[in-house]
Amino acid sequence: MDIIVHSIESMAAVDGPGVRYGIFLAGCLLRCVYCHNPDTWDRSNGQRYTPQQLADKVKRYRPYFKGKGGVTISGGEPLLQAAQLTELVRLLQAEDINVALDTAGSVINEDVKQLLALRPLLLTDIKMPDEERYKKYIGADLKTNQEFLSLARQYGCDVWVRYVVVKGINDSRRDIEKICRMANTYPNIKKIQLLPYHNMGREKYKKLGICYTLSEDNVPSTRQMAELESIVNDNFHP
Repeated sequence: MDIIVHSIESMAAVDGPGVRYGIFLAGCLLRCVYCHNPDTWDRSNGQRYTPQQLADKVKRYRPYFKGKGGVTISGGEPLLQAAQLTELVRLLQAEDINVALDTAGSVINEDVKQLLALRPLLLTDIKMPDEERYKKYIGADLKTNQEFLSLARQYGCDVWVRYVVVKGINDSRRDIEKICRMANTYPNIKKIQLLPYHNMGREKYKKLGICYTLSEDNVPSTRQMAELESIVNDNFHP
């Protein structure tokens, strides 16, 4: 089966350790209010590749990884194509290429379990700290995300938690402390990354005719991000 790819970034530096080759897949069931890539939601916007074709493209960039980097498969939501990705991850791991999945953990099925059995690094979004806000701002259930984290622990996958800070929505001290308490219950969670919300994707919403509900008022300041980072440093114990 082909993998439906939205775009490829040959030199990425913020989605996992080292220099990364970024593969962004098409298709996502979530509707996060702060999503900056709504053009990835529709799978019809993608280009088809076989797993072998993608693996061959990646291998050409191996000299840039320098032993510490690798490939990050993002989206959209990559777990929607878990069966196809399992073959790609096997091909890359056979070449000793590190693989990370950037996922919201919003899909759980047998294909996902087979993918996790390969133990890729998981960059897992914890989008909101409670069920009420998760449903309101993300359009899905936090419970599925938590079940995914439990599966990751079961299969021995290392996890980096990523949390987008949206001012006025999920940026309180209590929110960050709650995320830390959750992370402390999983020995395989190695890092918490706080990412500041930005509205650079709003022009995409206009082009797609989608209402954009956030504003500059929701962008956290550098000072606020530093304060929240200190809360993580004090409360998260990997």
